[in-house]
Amino acid sequence: GETAYAYPSVHARFHRASGAASIGADGTGRDTHDYFQHIRLAKYGLYRDEENIGLAHSLRPQDYLRLATIEGARALGLESQLGSITPDKQADLVLLRTNRTFFPQVGDLASRVFGYSSIEDVDSVWVCGERVK
Repeated sequence: GETAYAYPSVHARFHRASGAASIGADGTGRDTHDYFQHIRLAKYGLYRDEENIGLAHSLRPQDYLRLATIEGARALGLESQLGSITPDKQADLVLLRTNRTFFPQVGDLASRVFGYSSIEDVDSVWVCGERVK
């Protein structure tokens, strides 16, 4: 099950200090193994600590997707090799289906992916340029 942490969000404090904050995958909320839910929980976790509420309101969906991609690579010192779709970087990609019922068809893509994507939306996956799903 989900563990209730009594401590304020570390990634929020690190982000405020301009550190290479990221969202990892050491566990996911409610044991769903849904990384999209894990990303959303990073935002909702900020509301548990009054000190971080302003940060929760200031971060946009694009910011959370950056924390889950390029900022994670930067935290590992690998941003020159992975974390974004850029020439000469490893081609690690996830293609999502967005045509399901209740997946909004309007609005910016980052907001839709952040707010509505789930593990069931994963259509295909490429790791180092090789399709694995």
